[in-house]
Amino acid sequence: AALVVDEAHAVGLLGRDGAGLAQSLGLERHHQLFARVATYGKAFGASGAAILVRSDASIDYLLNYARPIVFSTAISPSAVAILHSSYLFMQSTEARANRARLEILSEFFDDTVKQVARISNEQQQLQWIPSMARGPIKSLLVPGNDRCVQVANVLRDAKFYVYPVRSPTVESGLERIRIVLHAYNTANQVSAFIHELQKAMAHTARLRSDAVCAATQAQRVSSKL
Repeated sequence: AALVVDEAHAVGLLGRDGAGLAQSLGLERHHQLFARVATYGKAFGASGAAILVRSDASIDYLLNYARPIVFSTAISPSAVAILHSSYLFMQSTEARANRARLEILSEFFDDTVKQVARISNEQQQLQWIPSMARGPIKSLLVPGNDRCVQVANVLRDAKFYVYPVRSPTVESGLERIRIVLHAYNTANQVSAFIHELQKAMAHTARLRSDAVCAATQAQRVSSKL
């Protein structure tokens, strides 16, 4: 079987000069790895994507049989120039420092979450969705579209811009808050965010409990009439 690896959240961050996860593991030339998909709208700060394959035969196959490619057009010269500049930047000292800083920050985030979990009671435990090792994207499970949006809004009011991922984008009951760390963030900001997150989760839990109590009370009154 051939393997296709989605490197959307890995290129620019992992591997030599941000070459991706497969390269960081020494698997970019593995015989079962047919292709890697690199997207340029994230760490590269550009747009578009590329299918990275190991042989000319694979390129010929995709050009002739991959319908999305057959009926697409080439990217513009200006887009190619931007990507070329992005690739050059990824090899720079500044980019290497940014990647190292982001990795440290991600580890600090995970360690802080674990410390908070150790001192929290069972009702305050947060459900984190496992993410790519050392990855800067964190996902907190917040079941229910309404509560997911409430938590995101509370955090935005506290000046932390997070994104609620709701159903049907994800399966119902698996709604989540997506947190993305950046190299320019600081440890103090991470600590403050996790503190505000705990408060937001507790606040929305109380709102939900109050709403359930109010609905139960209204039902009781209605049954007596």
